Amino acid sequence: MEDKANIALAIVSFLIPIVGLILYFVKKKEAPNAAQTYLYCCIAGFVLGLILNFAML
Repeated sequence: MEDKANIALAIVSFLIPIVGLILYFVKKKEAPNAAQTYLYCCIAGFVLGLILNFAML
């Protein structure tokens, strides 16, 4: 089994960071590289959301 992240799940992780966090904890034992990708997408989406919220103020 390959340890590559699914691009659709990575995009969902970016758009909805809580999904990325859940995917990280579910996949971290069986596919650590994919889990790390989901976590990075989650963090990037969260930070971008914060930046956009502050920009709207």
